[in-house]
Amino acid sequence: MLFRSDQARLDSWEQTRPYVWVEVVPGLAGVSTYDVRIANTGKSAARQLTLRHDEWPEPVDHVAGPLRELFDTPRTLPPGASIRSMWRLEGAFTDGTTEAGMGKSGTIEVSYVSDDPSQVAPYSDQHEVMIDKAGLWPVGDQGPDAGGLKGDARRFYLLGQALVSRVAELKR
Repeated sequence: MLFRSDQARLDSWEQTRPYVWVEVVPGLAGVSTYDVRIANTGKSAARQLTLRHDEWPEPVDHVAGPLRELFDTPRTLPPGASIRSMWRLEGAFTDGTTEAGMGKSGTIEVSYVSDDPSQVAPYSDQHEVMIDKAGLWPVGDQGPDAGGLKGDARRFYLLGQALVSRVAELKR
């Protein structure tokens, strides 16, 4: 039987514990790119945070390699903070390939602990990667084409387009 003070303590920890979410979203690098976003939406730090993925490409390429290091390196993620890293690139690359990085599906498992001294086992959750089953993602508008501009004016306009597009993606 729990006493009121015990129940209040447990309720307090549940309200202030870390909650880590993982999602694959459209990439900040532009169309045909995808990023993984890891966010702590809880009220306390997620400590010893590690991630696992069930389907790594073989061989591990220049996108998947740093991502694997990110997943395998324990870290602390403060409340309200997030980490964003490239997940997948698609296109016609100079080496003849059409994709780099991770696949369009799979499961990411996240594991972490909190500062709660009574929490002995780590928190654990699974998040699905479903790029092909996510519907149509909106892309930030870049505005009209800079067709009539030349020289420095065109470069400045293109810089503005890129900035507006990337800012539109930041909170996605």
